[in-house]
Amino acid sequence: MTTGNVLIEVRDLEVHFPIQKKKLFSSEVQTLRAVDGVSFNINRGETVGLVGESGSGKTTVGRAILRAIDPTYGDVFFHTIDDDINVVNSDGEELRKFRQHMNMVFSEGPVQLSSLAAERLRLFRSKMSLVFQDPYSSLNPRMTVRDIIAEPLIASGMMKDRDAIDARVREIASRCKLNLEHLRRFPHAFSGGQRQRICIARALVSKPDFVVCDESVSALDVSIQAEIVNLLQDLQEEMGVAFLFIAHDLSVVAQMSHRVAVMYVGKFVEYGPTEKLFFNPKHPYTHALLSAIPQADPDAEFNPIKLTGEIPNPLDAPEGCRFNTRCPFANDRCATKAPEWRQLEPEHYVACHYSETFDFSRR
Repeated sequence: MTTGNVLIEVRDLEVHFPIQKKKLFSSEVQTLRAVDGVSFNINRGETVGLVGESGSGKTTVGRAILRAIDPTYGDVFFHTIDDDINVVNSDGEELRKFRQHMNMVFSEGPVQLSSLAAERLRLFRSKMSLVFQDPYSSLNPRMTVRDIIAEPLIASGMMKDRDAIDARVREIASRCKLNLEHLRRFPHAFSGGQRQRICIARALVSKPDFVVCDESVSALDVSIQAEIVNLLQDLQEEMGVAFLFIAHDLSVVAQMSHRVAVMYVGKFVEYGPTEKLFFNPKHPYTHALLSAIPQADPDAEFNPIKLTGEIPNPLDAPEGCRFNTRCPFANDRCATKAPEWRQLEPEHYVACHYSETFDFSRR
């Protein structure tokens, strides 16, 4: 899947959390495999949607790419136009080149990850950003909008001149359709949609190449959602930024994304171009999710697939296919053998034993 247009390359990413289970006279440490080996690419100027039920590991993937949490295993590469550098193994001239271009982000294993120094990590973070889910709690109520938007520039050391910072803040505020008088106010004076615009301006003020949008429209009214989605698309066209768009609302994902990944209990079950995945899904879980999208036509029949049971506990994930406990097509093979992650069509990947036998076409 690697091409010259790839910006983010994720290889076999895993994120595990130790969970201490207390007993009467002892305790036991279990491993929660929140993300259990996912691989995908994000191209420059592209939006990749990430969908799945709550608890499937979507937010953990986004935060691991940004290194808001440390991956347990796997690689995440940040490609520049010129070259790629392994930070852990580089020194001298190669390391100086990294500081100018910010190429490779992580290397495999917790020991190598810990060797990424704070200075290098701070330089890297100016190239990536995050839009939080809640526009209310993610803004400091004691800071003005100007200071909130300017904070990434100051914290990363990108700019120190106040006039230059003010000019950059005014520029990105204008792009996010915020008035200049808004910059003197505090967050409590704004509506949810305006606060989300402030969050987007803060995420884009450092001119990042990549932004994770973690449920960035889920807390907003439908009309405000449309405004924010249109704003993100306009900014993507103007600035060439790439997005990882995490959401539950599949209709928003369909409008926003070029490619979509479907996640279930820490693993990808399907990944492909938006049109292929929405109109010809190949995995029963994807088919069930798509069946729950309401139709705009009031006369259209709405008959969503009702999956029995709850999403499995990642501490005790089912053997074989992780969806076998809820899948209406599961058999003994599904319960004992994990399906391979394979390519069915160009750029269309799926993890299911019987994908070729299903016809879930929605046209």
